[in-house]
Amino acid sequence: MKNYQRVTSGIQWLAILLVLTGLTACGAVTNSGSTTAGTSPVKEEIAPRVGYTAPDFEVKDYTGKTVKLSDYRGKPVLLNFWATWCPPCKVEMPELQAAYQAHQQDGLILLGINLGESPATIKKYVEEQNFNWPMLPDPDGKLKTTFNVIGYPTTVFIDQSGIVRSVQIGGMDRQILESKLSQFLARA
Repeated sequence: MKNYQRVTSGIQWLAILLVLTGLTACGAVTNSGSTTAGTSPVKEEIAPRVGYTAPDFEVKDYTGKTVKLSDYRGKPVLLNFWATWCPPCKVEMPELQAAYQAHQQDGLILLGINLGESPATIKKYVEEQNFNWPMLPDPDGKLKTTFNVIGYPTTVFIDQSGIVRSVQIGGMDRQILESKLSQFLARA
């Protein structure tokens, strides 16, 4: 009987632990970049999350021009993390190009952040594909780490105040991209 009680007690504690772990995980997901932020106060932190200020950075694009995120304050910005070896990135990039052209009059800024490839590789790919937004090399992965990128492509939606409003992990087709952009730009 005592063994039965010990086992039952152990199972109850395990169940409680699993429920608490599940609730904690749900809270982490809710506060991560997988949702769209409401009207919460602005918060500062290192790794960007929805509702928090995006960390500023300064890098040179593949042509050598300096680009600083804070220079675009006052405009909606999409940061798109990509690589030439990434099949979903290759599918998504023409959709981003079309969306960028369609929404430039709305002030939309699109910055491509290439993960680990040389400026020469980026230049060749961008010119072959006729993409016309700034492409920023991230050879050592600092921006990838700063923005907590865990999958490719990843797109970070940053409003005019520099607040992260949404994070999309994985590729977007035209319908998903336009839906996210219409919601995002409506807030702009």
